[in-house]
Amino acid sequence: MSDYKTFTNNNGVKYKILRKKPHYSYNADGLCDPPDYKSPKIHVSPDLTPKREMAVMLEEIFHAFFWDISEKEVRRFCGTVTNILHKDGWRQTVTTEPSSKWSGHIKEK
Repeated sequence: MSDYKTFTNNNGVKYKILRKKPHYSYNADGLCDPPDYKSPKIHVSPDLTPKREMAVMLEEIFHAFFWDISEKEVRRFCGTVTNILHKDGWRQTVTTEPSSKWSGHIKEK
């Protein structure tokens, strides 16, 4: 994962995702800044297993979109999604070529 990924939530707030462990005082693998911060960021620890990284990434992005939902509910939802996707074979891959799965859907330059 690169340190330049950005997205915009439902309220037009732009977030930047950083592969950086949150401050030790949080004792967390990931952290989402509140949407009212000037330049909100999501921190995801770089030393996670791929499955844990998927779960943390989902949790923190979920927080960015739905800030007022409790941590317990976010974890339950994102843990369920992570387990379903992981059992279905979803994995992080690094490639320079598009997958053949997407042939016909990617416009050639």
